[in-house]
Amino acid sequence: MHVIDKCKELLKLAKNSEKTNKVDSVELYKQAAKCFEQISKTKEKNSILEKAAIITRELATSSESPITALEYYEQSSQLYNDIGKEKEATKIMKLAYENFINTATKIRIETKKINDLDIAEQRLKLASEYAIKGKNEALSQECWIDLGDKIREVARTIENPREAYEVFQRAIHNYRKAHVETKEFVTLKYTAEKFHKKANEIFNSKKQLASAIDNYNQASIFYSQIKSEDKIQACNKREQEICDIIGISKHSIIEFLDSNRQSSRSIQEIKSPEREKIERELDDPNQDLVLKHFKEVNKLKERAKPHSSEILSENQILPSPAEEISPTSKLENIGHVPSKIEADTKGIQELTREVEKIGKVKSEKQVLNGSVTESKLNQPISDIMENLEEKIKSSEKIKKRIKEEIKKGKPKPKKKKKEDKKKTKEINKLFDKAIDEAMQDFDSRSEEIQSAPKFEKPPKVSTTIVDVQKEKEKIIPEIKSIPKIEKFETEEIKVDSPIDVTENNIEFKVEKPFDPSESDEKYRFSGAVVDVLKEKADFKPTTEKTKTIHKPVETKEKVETRVVDTKIDRPIVPDDVVSKLHDLKPVIGDDRKIIGSSIINILQKQGYIESKFAHEKDLYRVPEYEILSIILNYHPISLENLEEKSKLDSISLVLSNLNADGLIKQTNDYRWTLSQLTLDNLEKPQHDPIQKVDEDDIQKLRARVERNSTLERQFIATMYKFRLIPNREKSLTSLMKIPEFAIIRLIKDNELIELSYIKEEMMNIPPVQVSRILSRLELDGAISKNANDLWELSDKFVKELVGS
Repeated sequence: MHVIDKCKELLKLAKNSEKTNKVDSVELYKQAAKCFEQISKTKEKNSILEKAAIITRELATSSESPITALEYYEQSSQLYNDIGKEKEATKIMKLAYENFINTATKIRIETKKINDLDIAEQRLKLASEYAIKGKNEALSQECWIDLGDKIREVARTIENPREAYEVFQRAIHNYRKAHVETKEFVTLKYTAEKFHKKANEIFNSKKQLASAIDNYNQASIFYSQIKSEDKIQACNKREQEICDIIGISKHSIIEFLDSNRQSSRSIQEIKSPEREKIERELDDPNQDLVLKHFKEVNKLKERAKPHSSEILSENQILPSPAEEISPTSKLENIGHVPSKIEADTKGIQELTREVEKIGKVKSEKQVLNGSVTESKLNQPISDIMENLEEKIKSSEKIKKRIKEEIKKGKPKPKKKKKEDKKKTKEINKLFDKAIDEAMQDFDSRSEEIQSAPKFEKPPKVSTTIVDVQKEKEKIIPEIKSIPKIEKFETEEIKVDSPIDVTENNIEFKVEKPFDPSESDEKYRFSGAVVDVLKEKADFKPTTEKTKTIHKPVETKEKVETRVVDTKIDRPIVPDDVVSKLHDLKPVIGDDRKIIGSSIINILQKQGYIESKFAHEKDLYRVPEYEILSIILNYHPISLENLEEKSKLDSISLVLSNLNADGLIKQTNDYRWTLSQLTLDNLEKPQHDPIQKVDEDDIQKLRARVERNSTLERQFIATMYKFRLIPNREKSLTSLMKIPEFAIIRLIKDNELIELSYIKEEMMNIPPVQVSRILSRLELDGAISKNANDLWELSDKFVKELVGS
């Protein structure tokens, strides 16, 4: 009697919880059924289990996830089997399969509207799995076909055949999963046509023909897979034509590609361990994505997207498009286009754990004053605490010392006296005189620049007070020797709070900014007078970071002291001056030949030279123009000598292009010389020849060259005149990035210099490139070698720099 009461109590609890929590209600019904089974109440037991089966079926119907619904359907089917209702159990499982099929069909329809290929791929794969769980193999194959069609359409829009090939591979893989050979055949045909079309474009352009052979060879391989003999013969015929033009056999080119792991391959040949692993996992019937939780499937959609940065193994890398390589790059530098790996959809939980492990703190880098410094994000806490304790101790010592000084009655620091102001006036006069002398000397030597243009108003800069008391002992002899200049007067800069002159880096705003446009005669560059002053007055600033500049003004009661940070890169040549400098006649050696305008027109028609190139310096950036100029001045010349005089890496391709255009030809001893077309179009440069001077005169001119005057305008003007720097560069930092400017400036500052020293100073330039740059500068007439094999400025450059 006690057991029956317990069973009835469980049944009552199950009925009460049916409305609030059906899952708990099912469990209570199962416990009640077991209870009635113990007392041999079979009828009550079967009735209770059927009630539980009905509730479980309702849970399956209301579940949004087919995975969760499958679990409930299986529980309901098992309960019907337990009470002997097999037909009802089978009916329940059919509902589960239909649920999977309906879900797969719904996903398939939704995917047709999705443009994102990665998301569509994951959704269709999931639909295929659902179709398999629904016992519908035909629907699963249709999902794979839909995925292949989507990928193939994307591949057909890609112009580059190698990038398209990587995408076509994915489409073919999906067609093979669906066992559709016709779709695979059409995709192979599209792939072959991509390579064939690209090869024809390269062949018609008559440039970089080696890459055309590569594309024809790849197209032939794909045509052989679809058994298109006519297309294969057409590709072979074009390959032979190209080999006859280049003079290199097809076998040599293919062997070169093979040696660089760039051989052409078919889809069947490409089988890397990673791809085989992916295919095995996709083909594994035991792999069960569907039984994982629905939320994890969403994680798969968001986190397991394949990206283009995921690269397959090296064995399946196709040759990268050689047609995209610049003329100056070597053929062996052909890269490859990364392919997308199909997402490994097996280990969702493993993928989630891997993503959660990524949490490394990267050290930040900040660029300060031209140098990169690492931040202290990774500094240990113990070090930070030690530094903090030291600062606290030092601050306590300072407080203690101040208290002792107050007790002793130490007087406060006195304010600046009027005598200091007078000394400041005299120092300002010294600065201004040195500036005027430097600018007068420049104006007397400058013939092209009649008057200096106006500066744009520079931005406000931080200022620092110079400790006059410490400098007066060093500069007092020069102050006494300078005559008085009455038109310069001083004016104090008012500061809100008292300033201790012993402190460094005190910043305040200058009320009136520096404007050189007030007087053309007193025009100067910011920062330039500091270097001139070092020689004129032998004055050294108080700190290494700042230099003091004083400027004269025409008003009666204003003299301002400006401190300029020399690390701030200021324009050293104004725009108006640049516009005048680039019109100066170039200085070229009398015996040097230049390329005629008719040949330049031929190079423009062939696409070598852009119409916007207006200067010879710009033309030298074109590989064909540079090689043609070297041959013009040194013909006949061997390939080895060409490589020494040029900085190009792929000279052979450039020579092949020029030879095809009829501008050069090869002699019987395999040296390169000019064709008759080029010889008929030679011109002498239009310039004013520089008169020869005696050796003593040129030595006098060399003695007048100002060494260490890094911001001298006449030096920069000479560089412009020799066309060694482009006219758009207006700051010292940008000019120093030009190797020719940096090397000539180094030679100027050292007068005579060895080659080894130049290579040591130019550490950011390879030694081989330094030698080639020196050869080109010597060819341009800017530098020369003396009898001791030392580099120096050429006579023509010195004459232009100093002036006769």
